[in-house]
Amino acid sequence: MIRIGKVTDIDGRSVRVHFPDADIVSGWLKVVSSAPNVEGDAAVTPWMPSIGDNVLCVFGEGFNPDGYVIGGL
Repeated sequence: MIRIGKVTDIDGRSVRVHFPDADIVSGWLKVVSSAPNVEGDAAVTPWMPSIGDNVLCVFGEGFNPDGYVIGGL
């Protein structure tokens, strides 16, 4: 299942997401890690959403609370 929601809390590389269509807040979801980019002498750190960001989340089939944030919107 794919859902769109808004980040409400951050803890390390995990976030909680509010899904307004169902008015629920997720448990802690892992943020998929992106490899750091190096451009010239500047290293760009992996992406991490901020509180209030809209994100795309993916969950397993059925009633499965375990999911991942796979990107921002």
